[in-house]
Amino acid sequence: MPDPDPRVATLAERYSADAEAYLEVYSPYLLPFQRTLLRLLNPASARRVLDLGSGPGAAIPHIRASAPSAFVVAADRAIGMIALAPREVARVALDAMTLPFADGAFDVVTMAFVAFHLPDPRAGFAEAARVLADGGRLGVATWGEDETIGAAWSAWDEELDRHGAPGNVPTGLPHYQSLGTPEALAAPLVQAGFRAIDFHTERWEYRPSHPEWMAFMSKHVVSDRLDHLDDETRRRCVEALAARTRELPAADLGLESGVLFAVARR
Repeated sequence: MPDPDPRVATLAERYSADAEAYLEVYSPYLLPFQRTLLRLLNPASARRVLDLGSGPGAAIPHIRASAPSAFVVAADRAIGMIALAPREVARVALDAMTLPFADGAFDVVTMAFVAFHLPDPRAGFAEAARVLADGGRLGVATWGEDETIGAAWSAWDEELDRHGAPGNVPTGLPHYQSLGTPEALAAPLVQAGFRAIDFHTERWEYRPSHPEWMAFMSKHVVSDRLDHLDDETRRRCVEALAARTRELPAADLGLESGVLFAVARR
């Protein structure tokens, strides 16, 4: 077994630290696309399902409803995230590129918004192929490349600059490889041994209220620079940002991005 990639540990530590905020602020926006992935997979007859990169397990109730007879395993490298997953399913902390399961152990594997975090997506897909039974299916959801960001996001960076936040803070959430087009996603899937691949695209339109946007910006990934300010400066920065963006329309607070889905068969 290869040595674990240290970047995976960095990623897992950050997601563990953000687990509660992620579940509260971010998961609700991803859930509709996780449900789309299940619809495309149609796992009704599956006996064993692996939700790989399950995070806090927000999709688990929907997986169980879609595959009512299946034994479901929720798996994630971030212990803080997987600890929040529903207790009625098996929960495992693991590295997606070195799965501790036997060959052919599952009928369906889901990977929603996780493959782009892997240092080697091909290795992750190859492990998914290995643990799938003959005829098994892998479902992948990932971000597209045509992202449009509202004007308020620039205001966020400008206020951080004005309040002295460092500009070179590592996020701990590296995107190692863009997989946002069918061509980019197909390449590692084919290399991993998948042959029949169907693609589907949808559009994510994030249109938050002002309180929702402030919570997103101050509690999730983009809060890294903010977290390096002392408490008083942080308070002033957040207040200034709130005042500057309060009257902006939802389109300026939000963003849009394509979402790419793939269902791959062994």
